[in-house]
Amino acid sequence: MAQGTYSKEDATLFPTDDPTLISFDYGAPGPDLLPVKLIPIAAQTRFARDDADHVLQYGPVLGDKEFRVELARFLTKEYDNVPVNYENLAVTSGATQSFFNIITLFTHSKTIFLVEDPTYFLAIRMLADHGVSGDRLIPIPTDEHGLQVDAVAETLSRLSSTQSDSCPPGRYPYLLYLVPNHNNPTGSTLTSTRREQLVQLARKHNVLVVCDDVYNLLHYDSTTPPPKRVVAYDDLKGSGNVISNCSFSKIFAPGVRVGWIEAAAGIIKRLAGSGVMYSGKHRYDSYHVKTVMSKPLSLGGSPNHMTTGLLTSLFQTSHFSQNLASLRTTYATRMHAMITTLQTHLPPTAHLVPPKGGYFIWITLPPHINTTQLKQALFSSSTTTNPAFPSLVKERLSFKPGSEFSLKGDTCQNCLRLSFAYYDVSLLVEGWFFAGLVFFKDGVLEKVVDRNGFTFWCVIADHLAIVYFNYANAPLNVQLALVP
Repeated sequence: MAQGTYSKEDATLFPTDDPTLISFDYGAPGPDLLPVKLIPIAAQTRFARDDADHVLQYGPVLGDKEFRVELARFLTKEYDNVPVNYENLAVTSGATQSFFNIITLFTHSKTIFLVEDPTYFLAIRMLADHGVSGDRLIPIPTDEHGLQVDAVAETLSRLSSTQSDSCPPGRYPYLLYLVPNHNNPTGSTLTSTRREQLVQLARKHNVLVVCDDVYNLLHYDSTTPPPKRVVAYDDLKGSGNVISNCSFSKIFAPGVRVGWIEAAAGIIKRLAGSGVMYSGKHRYDSYHVKTVMSKPLSLGGSPNHMTTGLLTSLFQTSHFSQNLASLRTTYATRMHAMITTLQTHLPPTAHLVPPKGGYFIWITLPPHINTTQLKQALFSSSTTTNPAFPSLVKERLSFKPGSEFSLKGDTCQNCLRLSFAYYDVSLLVEGWFFAGLVFFKDGVLEKVVDRNGFTFWCVIADHLAIVYFNYANAPLNVQLALVP
């Protein structure tokens, strides 16, 4: 097939060729932010070296040492000179697959999983893939300061009184999963006090704490530095109770499929001796191979060895740091634009806590609003006929309903997650938010007042108002508002 005959949807995860869809689902950098020009520069630099062939061979088990050294140096600088040792790092193929492998390597058939609720929706799916359900899956509540560590303590105290903490060598009786920095979906950040308390609990009860740390380096508040990462409270020379699971997907580009783990020496040693990272020795995990995995995982040495060679070249110049600084500036601009617009236009019965970084804004609506139904109404709006305005330009809007982040599927039904990372400010501000500026009258279609250049019309049905508007004589658009 000739070049250019495939659509973007054929080549990417997102239907970016659909002109009728604006999706705040996308937890990814927008096309304008992808480092297209840096990859050829990195490749030219790396393959001009005398050892160019090294990056095309199977890589060392934990990853290329040069890459790990450069990554440790970079992270030390980014973490305000809190030292990161390359010996505590291992290369992965990204945070999602890494979490899957962590479950495989460090848990067993009786491990109990404690998971913050709400939580990252793919984490829920991965736990289900491993057969984790029922009494083995325990939701832990969160608030605007992150995971409620008191609830963790109460849960572990109760569990320890009824079951043994003993387990096979190298395994943990409990695994706790959380997103401590700029949480997905809520945007919250776990406080320093709670981080320290959490690690103390993990040591006491032999818990493996898995931190989904993909947003650690996306902090936009220059007045308040981010807390010290959770793994820094662990004994990094010992057996360890914390894994910092990181990725280049959010801070560089998802397509590179590279991430890293930072953990104590004991955890890194366990990882190095596993079939997940080692090719040819068949050191597979007996429990998961026999009972969970249809095929053993063997990646043939470190994953994406060539890509880490390219990233090494970018670390050794100023390119990676400059690109990350540019991303932070852009994301901060988009985040503040979205927050300002939401705070201006949301009805007073809606609630949001502005994040200080990451990708997402979490909105809590009145209890009677079901955001799954809200999404269905917005997503199908382009096919809805409105006889009063048959010539309207109609588009569809999408977001993640809160129930998709609920561990049991029965909470957060009045919440939603919006991503500000993918679209530029013009789309974030001008087109597609839940408006509080409309006026309602007895559920009938009615033209309403002009405000700041906007003209609104609306029709109300069951707490939802489909709102048509134009701005400065532009084509009319459609959006949805909430009736308090």
